[in-house]
Amino acid sequence: MIKKGFLLLFFWILSIQSQSQEQVVWSTVLEKVSDDIYLLKFEAKIKPKWHLYSQHLPDNGPLPTEFIFKGEEGQFDLVGNTHEGKSKTAYDTIFEMELSWFDDEAFFEQKIKLLNIDLAFIEGEINYQACDDKLCIFRNEDFRFVLDKSKIVITDKKVIDY
Repeated sequence: MIKKGFLLLFFWILSIQSQSQEQVVWSTVLEKVSDDIYLLKFEAKIKPKWHLYSQHLPDNGPLPTEFIFKGEEGQFDLVGNTHEGKSKTAYDTIFEMELSWFDDEAFFEQKIKLLNIDLAFIEGEINYQACDDKLCIFRNEDFRFVLDKSKIVITDKKVIDY
């Protein structure tokens, strides 16, 4: 019994510690524009002293942030590219080149058009790299948007300047 309690405590502490070490935390919001058009919004909260790299990077550098949408064929179309908010461009001492990245937070948007009006959800993954001045991490984050067909949401707040 004591061994089980010790193991539970150990794994609980380990899970708390691993959660606190996440350098980038993602959240999503779904915005219904019309009956068949949706805007998928992604927000990344980035820990201090860390940065998340842009989608638009030169070759031979870090991995760019990438959005992969699953089950697209015959279900929905991506309307344009995934747009990102304003990034910072500067010389990166780790990669020794000019790069674009985000500090503190990052915003991304992808518009989709449904081809299958009965589609219940859109899912995929975000692949990204984040670094501080000593260390880089590579992560994959799964996402899932449940499509709410009952209402249209119109917002005046534009998160991203194109």
